[in-house]
Amino acid sequence: MHSSYFFLRQIRNSLSKILERAVFVDAYRQSLQSVVFVFEKVDGEYFYIEGFFAHDECLLHFPKEQSKSRKAISVFKELYGLMVTSVEQAENERAFAIHLKGKQSLVFKWFGRQSNVLHWDEGKVKSLLNSKLKNDEKFDYSVFHKPRQWSEEEFVAMNAELSQFIPQLGKDILKEWSRFVHWEDVTSVKDKWLKVQALLNELKSPTYYILKTDNRAHFSLFHFKQSESTCLAEERDALLAANLYFQYYYRFNRVEILREQLMLFYTNKQRALNKQIVQLSEAVVSFDERIPPNQLADIIMANLNVFKVQREAEVLNFYTQENILVKLKDRLSAVDYASLLYKKSKNRQTEKVKLLDRLAKLESDLILLNEAFGNIESADVRILLTLKEDFLPLKGMSPQQEKALEPPVFKEYECLGYKIYVGRNAKNNDELTLHFAHKEDLWLHAKDVSGSHVVIKHKANKVFPKPVLERAAELAAFYSKRKNDSLCPVMYTLKKYV
Repeated sequence: MHSSYFFLRQIRNSLSKILERAVFVDAYRQSLQSVVFVFEKVDGEYFYIEGFFAHDECLLHFPKEQSKSRKAISVFKELYGLMVTSVEQAENERAFAIHLKGKQSLVFKWFGRQSNVLHWDEGKVKSLLNSKLKNDEKFDYSVFHKPRQWSEEEFVAMNAELSQFIPQLGKDILKEWSRFVHWEDVTSVKDKWLKVQALLNELKSPTYYILKTDNRAHFSLFHFKQSESTCLAEERDALLAANLYFQYYYRFNRVEILREQLMLFYTNKQRALNKQIVQLSEAVVSFDERIPPNQLADIIMANLNVFKVQREAEVLNFYTQENILVKLKDRLSAVDYASLLYKKSKNRQTEKVKLLDRLAKLESDLILLNEAFGNIESADVRILLTLKEDFLPLKGMSPQQEKALEPPVFKEYECLGYKIYVGRNAKNNDELTLHFAHKEDLWLHAKDVSGSHVVIKHKANKVFPKPVLERAAELAAFYSKRKNDSLCPVMYTLKKYV
């Protein structure tokens, strides 16, 4: 109801008196959600109109004071210094215009989540507050008025259908009102018109109610006693009612929106962790079921005569006394493939330990997540804000800001307490070497071939141990074009010399 025609026309009535001969002096965006319009009244005082564009609804707010931040972005600068000539309500529509000298206008098109503010200049839109609403570029305020007689004849012509006669109230309010006045029990069209006439008279100077339902605040022109809503406040003045609702919206609705955001994060994170746990559990089972690489290499070497003439064959697994299908790796001879398998077998136990460590870490993360979010549905605002700080640190930031704060995603290894990072691709290599690595870190790369950059993070006043250097060199060789060669030279130096 905050964007109802019947409310906006009362806003217009109040603004028409307050802004008489006032001068439009400033307008700025404090954030993506907030825009402030500043008018200097004839008495020298400033009057502020704030439009607040939340994802669930758009509000009007009229603060007594407003501080302009250094990062505020000025808008509609071409209109600064123009005097207000009038404030006009679009007939039977959710929009009003503040007309300025020179036939310029600021049009507040208050269409719920499609709300916008436009600079209207003699028949065309000059600029938009929200340029993403492309249809508003074709907006025509001159034909926006929808004259109505609100007469008994018009009511009868519409077959006494409330939704056709007063669509501005919305179906839910009309349904509640119909129940409140026992509309179904009224059979005479004349009697129905009398009830509608009383409603229209009430809407000329309504009382505004701020109601609470399911821990959310609602702005309404009615409070039906039989409803489940609790009345938080009521006000006759439109501007004061708007300000009251703004306070209650922040007190209740913003908290519930935060709760919903956290619930969505929790659900998605929980689903992702469960999926990863299932995948890793299957990987551990599959790991145990696979033939160990050294045994497969033994089988290949025992059947070299078979693999000289074919690359795929069914041979005897003399470890289990069963026939198995063995297929050589592309472009590798039987001997080379067996050699590769022998190398892999050296890291087999380490590989399984890593799988189990990752699985344990994911299960631990899931337990911690469930403990943190277990009582979120009944959590108070302090707990919600703590969860937001811990789990949603990037909310409200631009994609560029979020990306800048994200830790670089490199392959990560550890040896003797030293962290070793490996680039995933060319772009990732540049990020690793140019931005992530410290000048005292050790940088490695396979010689004379393309491959991943490898960085060993330094420890103050310590020399890189030989086993750590050898492990990093192995990684540089493995993640290069020479990974299958029997020998791969690797060059290394401190990052500051790269």
